Amino acid sequence: MVKENSNADIQADVVIIGAGLFGGLMATELTKNGLSVAMIDSGPVVDRVDSVIRFKDSPTKNGNSPYKKEPYAPIPEEGDPTDYYVQEGKGITDPTKRVAFGALYLRNVGGTSWHFTGHAERMYPEDFKLKTAYGRGEDWPIDYDTIAPYYAKVEQAWGVSGNDTCVAPNPHPYPLPYTPLTYLDQQVDQAAQKMNDSIGPMPHCRNSVPYDGRPQCCGNASCRFICPVGAKYDGSVHVFKAVDLGAKLYSSHVVHHIEVGDDQQIDHIRFKNYTTPDNPVEGTARAKIFILAAHGIESPRLLLMSKNKNAPNGVANSSDQVGRNLMSMVGMNMWAYAPMPVYPYRGPVNATGAFWQLRNGDFRKKFASIATIIINGGFDPTNGPLDEADHAVDHEKLFGPELRERVYTNTAAQVYFDNSVEVLPNPENRITLAWDKLDATGLPRPKIDYKIDKYTVEGVYISWKRGWDVLAKMGARLDKPNGKPLPKPTRRYFNKLVKENGIESGAAMIAGTTRMGNDPKTSVVTPYCRSHDHDNLFIVGTGTYVTSGSVSPSLTAAAISLRAAEHIVQTFQKSEG
Repeated sequence: MVKENSNADIQADVVIIGAGLFGGLMATELTKNGLSVAMIDSGPVVDRVDSVIRFKDSPTKNGNSPYKKEPYAPIPEEGDPTDYYVQEGKGITDPTKRVAFGALYLRNVGGTSWHFTGHAERMYPEDFKLKTAYGRGEDWPIDYDTIAPYYAKVEQAWGVSGNDTCVAPNPHPYPLPYTPLTYLDQQVDQAAQKMNDSIGPMPHCRNSVPYDGRPQCCGNASCRFICPVGAKYDGSVHVFKAVDLGAKLYSSHVVHHIEVGDDQQIDHIRFKNYTTPDNPVEGTARAKIFILAAHGIESPRLLLMSKNKNAPNGVANSSDQVGRNLMSMVGMNMWAYAPMPVYPYRGPVNATGAFWQLRNGDFRKKFASIATIIINGGFDPTNGPLDEADHAVDHEKLFGPELRERVYTNTAAQVYFDNSVEVLPNPENRITLAWDKLDATGLPRPKIDYKIDKYTVEGVYISWKRGWDVLAKMGARLDKPNGKPLPKPTRRYFNKLVKENGIESGAAMIAGTTRMGNDPKTSVVTPYCRSHDHDNLFIVGTGTYVTSGSVSPSLTAAAISLRAAEHIVQTFQKSEG
């Protein structure tokens, strides 16, 4: 455990708000270069053993189940994100008018990386120049070549496993051997090849061999939500590396205000220390440089809450772009039963294999990029066999040996495809503040407005059709291995499903809300993540994204954050020298 500083106030060269994936990486880089660093996080330190036990005892076993829920650090709940997000309208609507926003995140030391997939793909070069390449979206102010050296540094720091066959751009050496495809992946690949598609392995920040003091993956069925052995990288790794180098960590400290001085510099921040939850203590933190690394919802929320005479629209918001251009990938997943055992639950339960096609190419002129992965955890990585048993007992009245055989046969045949489809930036997609809906600490909850355009809807349709076509090539069935045939994936049937069920927005990616750019009138931060409005404020994370692509977001945001950290070191040393 990290000893909490007993003083109410904090002073350092650099104060980082958010001790997660990006804050921890930056703290390590800054501390080893001689800067004094204080990391402030709203949530508690995670105890891995307690979290595994909590997950084991949970009846739902979802993404948030392992983690202690503190009233001073509320988060959206899986299955009912509206208990935190405030969203207008109810029921299913046309997705081009409204989509229920369900992206999840955590507030604790290590952040959302505790329950992320562990996938670590680089973005494609065209993702940075989408407008130039395909006439869609916008171009970033940086390109792939600018960020490539930082990709390599983060891959080394995390211990990314992969090889030149991985479903990722620009083949290059990885620090660790790749995580092999499972038998399930191989069976899907045989069907995909009949359609001129193919399956490749995913790069993982999940140890394929022991690395950096952490063991190799043992394929535990809880690994999507809590890795019991620490083989999957999470942000706390570098948080505590930074602490070992001399950085200070202040957990359970909720920052609620950023104060801007008359000179437009950040003067200080204000927080409440909930180390003793029943008796929170108000405090301030002062620094020469402030870094906001609180994720794509909490960062703009804090900026917007911090209105004062020197920042009447909120901090860093002279452009009125803070909170706008919210992006989170959408999709329509599918599942079916193979006619023979394909044996899910082998290897990391999230995914080892993914479809190559439809991630990048000229098709992006017509419809959005698609990332489809093959879930190794069946229909439900933790409760799947129990769900099969419940259905067999309730609907077919099976017991004894017949029940055992049904559960085994069905579970062994489960095939699940997860589709993530790119969403383009739209200033009407945004987070604002619900001052009439306060959280337990008296702060406004985030209000979300979200919808998608026809370009993305078409991508959802193409991904859905491709999935059903591959399942059909496998000879899959709808309700059991020898059951009902699959529906024909016609556009009419797709439109019916959209009308009845909507389109899901439940990806953990939350991007675009503090976008980078060269023009202070249309962006929040510079290409180095420095606020256009306040020279001593840096804002990092996926919020700086200009476009989303369809690949897992964390590696790119970490690379951008590391680049910003190097820039801070150079700037600080120059100013001090």
